[in-house]
Parts: sequence; C-alpha cells; structure tokens
Amino acid sequence: MSPQSSTYKKFLTIFRNALGISAEMPDEVSAGEWQEIFEFSKAQTVPGVVFEAVKGITGTNKPPLDVLMQWTMLVERIARKNEQLNNSCAELTKIFAEHGHRSAILKGQANALLYANPLSRQPGDIDIYIDGGERKALALLKELGKEYSLSYHHAHVKGEWCGAIVEVHFRPSSGNYNPFSNRRLQKFLNAEIQNVTKTDGGFYVPTPKFAQMMQLSHLMRHFISEGVGLRHVADYYMLLKSYGVQITADEIEKCGLTQFAGAVMWVLKELFAVTDDLLVTSPNETDGKILLQKVLEGGNFGRNSDEYKMMQRQHIIKRWYYKQLKYWKNITSWGGEMFWLDVFTWKNFVRRLPRRIRERKLHLED
Repeated sequence: MSPQSSTYKKFLTIFRNALGISAEMPDEVSAGEWQEIFEFSKAQTVPGVVFEAVKGITGTNKPPLDVLMQWTMLVERIARKNEQLNNSCAELTKIFAEHGHRSAILKGQANALLYANPLSRQPGDIDIYIDGGERKALALLKELGKEYSLSYHHAHVKGEWCGAIVEVHFRPSSGNYNPFSNRRLQKFLNAEIQNVTKTDGGFYVPTPKFAQMMQLSHLMRHFISEGVGLRHVADYYMLLKSYGVQITADEIEKCGLTQFAGAVMWVLKELFAVTDDLLVTSPNETDGKILLQKVLEGGNFGRNSDEYKMMQRQHIIKRWYYKQLKYWKNITSWGGEMFWLDVFTWKNFVRRLPRRIRERKLHLED
C-alpha cells in the first residue's frame, strides 16, 4: 500500500484510533478500500489491534459483511491464541521456577499487556529468558528431554512445548552485529534483567528500561537482516506511551543504537504524532524515511515485499547473491552494522562448513 494513497491515509487514521491516539475516523471508506485495509492489516500482523477501532463503526461506513465476517473470525482466533500463550507462559514460568531458574517473558506476550485489549495483539512464539547462563540452560533442557537447535542467544526448542513454539534465552538479546557495541549492550541488559515483575497472568516481565533498549536493538537487527513491520513499530510506541522514556541518550550511544533510534523516532512521529517528551533521541528524517518505506513494503519481517518473494524463488546461490545486494544497499546509512553483518555471515558459513560437507548440503536448516 502506497503511503501516498488515500486508502493508506484512511488506514492510518483507523490505526491511530485503535491505539488511542485520536478519536478521528475516516468520513467515507469504500468496500474496495475496506478489503485493502483488511489485507494490509494482515500483512502487517495488526488485524486484531486495528479491529478495536473497526468494531465500533455503525451505519453505512462499516466494512462489507463478508470482510467483517472474515475479520471477526480472525480476531477471535487471535484472542484464543493469546489466551493459550498466556497460559503457556505461566506453565513455563512454573517449570523453570521448580528447577531453580528465574525467568522473564520477552517481547510478545509481555508487549501484549500494554494494549487496551491485550488479546488483540497478534502473537507469535514465546521468548523466555532464564538465568544461569548457556551451560545451565542447555543442561536443564536436556534434563527435561527437550531437543533444540542452538543460536548465539537462545535455544529453539523443537516441536511445541506447553502448547507453544518456545525459544529459551540464556542471553537477554540477539544483540548487535558489531561485537564492541554488542558487548556493552549485553552488559546493560544483563544488569537490567535482574529486576523482573510478576504479572497477574502468572509470568514475569522485565523492566520498561530493559524492554526499551532490548527491543530497539531487536528492531535494528531484524531491519538490517530481514525486515520489520507495523506490529514491531506499534509495540515500541506502546512501550513509550505506557512508561515514558526510560533510557538515556548516553546509554543508547554506548549500546551502538543512536543512529537507528533516530530513524525509529522519526517513524513514530510520522505514524503516531509522538510528542517530543516521548522521544528517546532526536528524529533522523533521512534514515527514518528509509525505515518507514521498508516497513510499509515488507510488513512482518519483510515477507510481503516483492524483493523477499523474488528471493524465495531463487536457487540457494542466487538467493545468497541477492541477499548481499540487499545488505549493501544499506551501507551508506547503516555502514557499521552492515560491515559486521557481513563478517557474521562469513563466520557462520565457515563454522558450518564441516556439517555442510558431512551432510552434502549447501543449505542447512537450523
């Protein structure tokens, strides 16, 4: 959906209403526009949140019956999934506590609590941090009989656990690609994750300060390597709206996030008319326009962009080539992280080379 189109402007008005930013609604929305708004909401994984404004529309301006029925059924599924995942979070918290581990739910179900209707946010998997470090976390998973694939910061449990896809974090964040700023970021997050709060749902969440820094880094990492959508941007807005600014400009700079933070702040002002008191740093219009364009084009993790769809049709070697082109398009704006992303990519390739030879595969599933 083009940001210049009248349909996009109507969508944005509805989205702002759903987030409690404005009471304004579009004067007139055609049947075709409602269909487009519904599809765009799905691509951006915010149909439940947007529906919070849509469900109150009466008279001739409400969505056509077929669109409304589809939307309603989808929102009901989202609500049921949220209820299930909340229960799963409580079960996992109990399991880890019984084995002597403090835990905290990161992003996902923790972010959902910030919305007026916590069951409206479209959920994904469960990211749960447990203390004790990598060795103890992996030993516990083996003791519990769980198979997993391993990455830098978490173990991805194979299959479902407590009715959900679960990633067990032994580091609080995937962090930055730049190893120097990442070291400072991890130190900051490790100190802050020591303080958690128990929710009424029976699971713990980290401090707002942790969430604002960790999710800023998470946004940058996914933007550079895959893409981010409106759900991620709305989550960050809700963090600022709910708690105010909890991180300082100096802390952001030490963690290597100043430039990207400026882009995010510009996007938040553009989309949600964020006031200056909720800006973690000065907005950067140049980088912000690049970020917003990618958000609107790609949607959830960039999977709706023409570029992503084209890459998925390519052979593994061509896909790698196009990925490199995509990465280096961003070198002028995100040079430091892009350089270290390339280092990370080659390091990962070399690390996995023995396994590729052993299994005679170019592409390895995690």
